[in-house]
Amino acid sequence: MKQAGPKARCHDIYRNGGKVLVSFLREALRDFYQRHHTLPIEVVVTRSQVAAALSALKELDLEDVPVATTGGCLWGEVWLGVSDEDEPEE
Repeated sequence: MKQAGPKARCHDIYRNGGKVLVSFLREALRDFYQRHHTLPIEVVVTRSQVAAALSALKELDLEDVPVATTGGCLWGEVWLGVSDEDEPEE
């Protein structure tokens, strides 16, 4: 699976406090869903965490959520992409 850069223009950034990625991602997705009432359009992680993110999403039955990478995402961060429709008005 080819990893592309982020597609979303806006992301909610979650910082992992040392938790296992699947537990951390579950909590981040729960918070994201409560705030936006939808799933993220993508999950962005560092290149070293792509396999773990794909595995975590599969374990959560969310294989359809794409995983992207960017140099701006730090190890221990997960960026959840907000769709254009969910972005706040300026």
